[in-house]
Amino acid sequence: MEGWTSPSTTPEPKPFTDLHEVTVEEWDDVVSTNTRGVFLALKYEILHMRRLGGGVILVTGSTNQWATRTGLGSYTASKNALTGLVQAAALENAGHGIRVVALSPGMTDTPCSTCTGRPGSPTRSGTR
Repeated sequence: MEGWTSPSTTPEPKPFTDLHEVTVEEWDDVVSTNTRGVFLALKYEILHMRRLGGGVILVTGSTNQWATRTGLGSYTASKNALTGLVQAAALENAGHGIRVVALSPGMTDTPCSTCTGRPGSPTRSGTR
């Protein structure tokens, strides 16, 4: 049995918002999707896999865990929390034949790769 855990979409505060400008609601949206969402998926995947005798769970992290950029504080913090979740889940379930691992894909070159939300930078649609 294999499971794959990845937030389908990450709600974004205003693109590339410095921490002092992020509202509590924006922070909660990002953390709820990237951290709470993965926690809930792990919780139920683990229960299912324990009944089946084992499996592998792959959590999608982010290279922002190791090298972030300005304006991505809430996103980076939420992805760093996944490191702890994966480590704890892996240790707690190794004896049940369950492996929990994380994959941290790098940047994908798209029109939004250089989006900063600042005047003159590309937007999500690829226009300036």
